Amino acid sequence: MVCERIPQLVEIEQHQEFILDYKRVVLYKPLIQANTSCGKITSSYFPTKYSLHPCPITLPELEPMGESDVKFVRYVENYGSALVHAIDGDYMIIALLYYAQKGILSKNKIFLYRQKQSWNGSNTTAASLSEASQQQEVGGEALGLSKARKRKQDDTIVDNAKNKIKKGAKPLFAKNQNVLTSAKKCWVDMQLIYLSLLQVYRQSVRTDAMDLSFLNPDLNEEAEIQHFNPELHEESQHMKSLIFLILSAGTDFSRQLPLLGPRRLWENLPYIAQYLSYAVKENQHQMILDAVWGKLYKIIFSKHISPRCITYNCMYSDLLHSSLSKSTKDKFPSEDQLIVTAKNIKWVMEYWQTFNGKIDTPLDGENGYSKHHSTGKIVFEDMAKRDENT
Repeated sequence: MVCERIPQLVEIEQHQEFILDYKRVVLYKPLIQANTSCGKITSSYFPTKYSLHPCPITLPELEPMGESDVKFVRYVENYGSALVHAIDGDYMIIALLYYAQKGILSKNKIFLYRQKQSWNGSNTTAASLSEASQQQEVGGEALGLSKARKRKQDDTIVDNAKNKIKKGAKPLFAKNQNVLTSAKKCWVDMQLIYLSLLQVYRQSVRTDAMDLSFLNPDLNEEAEIQHFNPELHEESQHMKSLIFLILSAGTDFSRQLPLLGPRRLWENLPYIAQYLSYAVKENQHQMILDAVWGKLYKIIFSKHISPRCITYNCMYSDLLHSSLSKSTKDKFPSEDQLIVTAKNIKWVMEYWQTFNGKIDTPLDGENGYSKHHSTGKIVFEDMAKRDENT
């Protein structure tokens, strides 16, 4: 119904075209009528607006695809630089993957319309905070606030609104507290983001020797050490490695690694970058488990893991037998869970790099997904196996 209604509401100029990309891709041209009862303004200062022609043109070269997130880059490829109103954060990762494939060009600039949050700890008034609350409803977790503190903040806003506290009132919070004062929109230059992240990743990649003995315990000592040369890895491979790590923090299609949030992943990048680049390029799931994710757990929970542990299985065993609380121990993923997560992230990256076409989605567990035996829902493979055995 929406797709039928939209063309009746849109007006375009004579040189413009309107593309509607849903289950099929169609193009509308302007309906230019030679004789009309009402004269149209033809001044260059007031471009003529036309309704859409009722008969759209099918674009068979643009294949039907799924969600809109993965569609926008093919229009950059066909039409050039684009302004994109991005609803979901996935757009940013997809744009980065696009540049990793196609490179940075003057004709493929992407600007995403995103929300910019402004923080202020010293000049925050009840009025400004109330205004920010009206502009956007933000959960306490997104602000980095505890639930109790978030409720207190919300209650204060409501009370102040009732008492009609005017602008210039005393700050609600101490000077060292960060408070969301506004939520503005801004255009994000994804080429700049790409180049900035690439520079950070290059600086994080170390060139010292990598111990790969955990990949094959039967290797002799001379073969256990390999030197990593970042020059042999193209910049696109560096970006794909970084995106693999970003997806480890969780998205709509990938699940977050327990107890490893974005901040911890980012802060420890220099310790894992060389192994991450090597593992992603060589599709070494075991290396990702042992030398990337396992190493992160080992750094963060160093007091509970033996320095001799070089495999995730060893680290996992130490964590389960540590003095940590039972609730924390229950959060640590098993090796099987991590292998499924690695497979899933690999599939998501393939999906987000398929800019015009369908991607295979087998449910045999190869991509981390399976069909639940009783509900028929698509779930992660380890969850399906767990429920089968219970």
